[in-house]
Amino acid sequence: GTGQDLMKKTQVRVTRPEFFVWTLAAVLVFAVPSAAEAASLYWVGSAGANTNVAGNWNTTDPTVCAAGNASAAPGSADVAIFDADCDSNATINATFNVAGVNIAAGYTGIITQNNGIAVTIGTSDFLQADGTFTGGDSTSSVDCNDAIAISAGTFNAPGGTLFVAGAFTISGTGAFAEGTGTVTFDGTGTTVDVNSTETFNNLTLSATGDSINRTVADNDTLTVTGTLTLTQGQIHQAIVPAAGSIDAQGGVTHGAGFDGGNGSNGRINITGAGTRTINLTGAGLMPTTTLNAANVTMNGPSSGTTAFDGAFTLDAGIFTGGVGSVDFNSTVTLNGGTFTAPSGTAFMGGAFTVGASGSFSESTGTVTFDGGSATIDVN
Repeated sequence: GTGQDLMKKTQVRVTRPEFFVWTLAAVLVFAVPSAAEAASLYWVGSAGANTNVAGNWNTTDPTVCAAGNASAAPGSADVAIFDADCDSNATINATFNVAGVNIAAGYTGIITQNNGIAVTIGTSDFLQADGTFTGGDSTSSVDCNDAIAISAGTFNAPGGTLFVAGAFTISGTGAFAEGTGTVTFDGTGTTVDVNSTETFNNLTLSATGDSINRTVADNDTLTVTGTLTLTQGQIHQAIVPAAGSIDAQGGVTHGAGFDGGNGSNGRINITGAGTRTINLTGAGLMPTTTLNAANVTMNGPSSGTTAFDGAFTLDAGIFTGGVGSVDFNSTVTLNGGTFTAPSGTAFMGGAFTVGASGSFSESTGTVTFDGGSATIDVN
């Protein structure tokens, strides 16, 4: 044949290399599952088995406790579920870092955190509707980066620190046992909603920024028998019961970063028979406060100014203004106890009342009545 025919017969078709690469990539994407894909893993371990064993978890809702099919124990992208299909106890024997924990209604087992173990829960919450969670000793911690909701069952707090960044809710028949540890409300500020009252050993308010409210639900009281630490943020409550938003029966530690109570919203009652001293810090704010504890001395700042952004009431105990200044932005009512003004300046922004059993000592400083129109009523 001709040279032209020979060229036609010897032509070779070459596939574009970039087409081949993209085709292979697409196959790989669809063929290989994402390691970051979240999963729900169900507890199927035998009684008292360890949570860090893959074979104690199932990828689908089981019917009985049996060997699980999970390829790994729950990780930071997984929700660990304990439900009625496998009621056996579980032991958190190693670091437990999961997206969420769901203790469903019908699970009657006990989940025990071993001493010295850290539990971290991501943004898929800790939900408890049955069973028992028992925290470890003072070397143990639970860090929940979102909400804790206990609607039934019992939560025994760890002896170390329970961190709660989101809402903290106890409802229905849910029970919270405070133990000997500390509960720290950190995060960006949400609601604490309990069954009228709830007791804490140590309680710390430490929001992640200034002027962030930690709201106590209307008519609820948080009773603190250990130390109340006011680090950062604000306390807020629209309807405050007689017992206060917080009833501090132990020590109170006040930090310069604390932002008070968002005006008149939220009140700390200081009560209890124990002898203790509360030192206020310059630059820090206090919310509406009632001091009603005969054996408590509250000292003003050693320097700078402490401001009360709500009313201050003294029913029993001693208030000593210190060498700094104290700025009362609302009413001051002295029904009992002894009030000694600071050697700096006491600013009175609202009504000033000294009742029949109240005592006011002027010290060496200045009292300045600022603010709007208000009444001065002394005995």
